[in-house]
Amino acid sequence: MTSAITAPPARGSAESTSNRILGLRAVLAFSLVVSGVHYVDNTVRWHHYVAEDPSFPGSLIHRWVVPASGVIFVGLAVLAYRSFLHGRYRRAAGYLGAYSISGLVGMLHYVDVAPSDFDAFQNVFVVLDAAAGVAAAAFAVHLARRPPTLDRSSGGSAR
Repeated sequence: MTSAITAPPARGSAESTSNRILGLRAVLAFSLVVSGVHYVDNTVRWHHYVAEDPSFPGSLIHRWVVPASGVIFVGLAVLAYRSFLHGRYRRAAGYLGAYSISGLVGMLHYVDVAPSDFDAFQNVFVVLDAAAGVAAAAFAVHLARRPPTLDRSSGGSAR
């Protein structure tokens, strides 16, 4: 019995691009939901996330910064997605890389407050948000390094 070995989709092929759009959708869906929950909880339960005597970086963050930055980060996610759909892959990678900061920055909670001082819900969403940031950053780096190629024979649209 022989098994067929199939090669991965060719770079720039329709299948490769459709796989990437599915990957981008998955990363964005996961990270937007997780960050949304974390940012809302951080805003509503602000005093549970901050130290009484914060470090200098911690003192720069105020309650209003959390929802304001959340709106900016969602905007970056939308720009990344739209840029990808329009075949502007390196631009999409840049927006996605900037968006990834929304999750990565969450680990800074542990600079002023010990993990044991947070409840389980807070710790889970801080860590999930950071994982979402890592996933978004990794996707952005991969996209920047190996963007799909454009099929010039079809008028320059991505395949």
